[in-house]
Amino acid sequence: MESSSGNEISPLDFSKIDINILNAENSSSEKNIYIFFSFDLVGSTKFKVEEPSSWPFIIFKFYEFIYNEVKNKIPQILVWKYLGDEVLLYVSIQDFESDAMIYEIPNLVFTIQSKVATDIQTLINNKKLNLDIKSTIWIAGVKNVKSQVFNPNDISVIDSNYQNLRMSLTVGNQLQVDFLGPDMDTGFRVAKFAYHHKVVLSADFAYLLYRMKKPKKQKGIDDCIKIVSFEILKGVWNNKYYPIIWYYPNWKCIEKDFLYADHKENEIVDRILSNRIESINRLENVYEELGKLEYIDGFVEECIAINSSSEKEAFVISNESK
Repeated sequence: MESSSGNEISPLDFSKIDINILNAENSSSEKNIYIFFSFDLVGSTKFKVEEPSSWPFIIFKFYEFIYNEVKNKIPQILVWKYLGDEVLLYVSIQDFESDAMIYEIPNLVFTIQSKVATDIQTLINNKKLNLDIKSTIWIAGVKNVKSQVFNPNDISVIDSNYQNLRMSLTVGNQLQVDFLGPDMDTGFRVAKFAYHHKVVLSADFAYLLYRMKKPKKQKGIDDCIKIVSFEILKGVWNNKYYPIIWYYPNWKCIEKDFLYADHKENEIVDRILSNRIESINRLENVYEELGKLEYIDGFVEECIAINSSSEKEAFVISNESK
């Protein structure tokens, strides 16, 4: 992404660029649905040990590359925070003109992480040190709360459909934002099952994609997202098994994207290479068995209804993503 002067935007300047969007968002509806993104640099710990003088520059460039690539593809996206070797971002689904744009997000993220990984490796110029990127996408209904007027004893800020909070606090001329709630916790738990050069999706986001009508000329999502495991995530779904879902554009060729010993080091890779994975349509049965089908169907219908509204301002993903 370029600034008005034609230069690449530094991630350190994101607050200056996004402040108008943040202010507009802060004055928007009390409730919203957001899509969250995590991009994590893989192999950075070893790199910091072996390249003590150059790693700060590489981490900074990672921030910069991710920020510019994502902003080019989804201009309305906002940086949530930088956490060490991880960049967290979010965007309201109201900022997408159609369901087709949301449908495209996993491939968009896959493309971004692949390009940034290549760009980072080119900077390193050391074939013995490999840095890669893994990413996570999740979705949540959120209630917007201004911290200045938030009473921690007022439980009315929580309701059955929006149990997550978006806290906003103005410090000086800067608007600081944070997200709290069970779906935030779930997103971070799911992220632990992300793998380099793959995209992991939360079950709710994957189900939303599954229920959406396939846009014309786009590959069916059933071919690209698979349930690769069921894992117990601490505090999630009352500690019942949670479906781990990966996005990959061509599963017939996925084994070429693993190193020779990956299946020994990662049980999910072993499951994939042994063809012990499941179709995404299994999710419907999972939600039904958990007694969550009515809730998730209502959530999906709400998401689709928001994107079917003719009153909102049109927003289009950059053509550069295609």
